[in-house]
Amino acid sequence: MKVRALDENHDWTLGFKTESKAIAQNVKTEILSLYNDWFLDFENGIRWFNYLKKNPNILSLKRELKRQVLEVDGVKSLEKLDLVMDERKAIVSIEYIDIYDERQRVSANASN
Repeated sequence: MKVRALDENHDWTLGFKTESKAIAQNVKTEILSLYNDWFLDFENGIRWFNYLKKNPNILSLKRELKRQVLEVDGVKSLEKLDLVMDERKAIVSIEYIDIYDERQRVSANASN
C-alpha cells in the first residue's frame, strides 16, 4: 500500500507513506471524514454533527467509528477504542492490528 503523505494540518506533502504508516494515515482520514461529504460514496464517513451536541448517543458513535476503521484496507482487527467527548469536540484513540501484524495507535480530534 502506498498513499500521499499528509502533514499535521492534513495538507499534502512531498513524498508517500507505505505499509503500516499508510494504513494509519487512512484510518485517521476515515475517522475525521464527514458523513455524506464524498461525492463518490455518500454513505462514507462519520455523522459528527449528530454527535457533537448535548446528550449524544455514544454507543451509536462507537459503532460508526468501529465500522469505519474496520473497512479501511489493511486493518485486520480493532483492539481498543477510547472516546472522550463533550458538546464541542471528540477525542478518539484507536488501537488496531494491521495486515503487517503491527499494533498501531491513531488519535484524532474532531470538533465542531
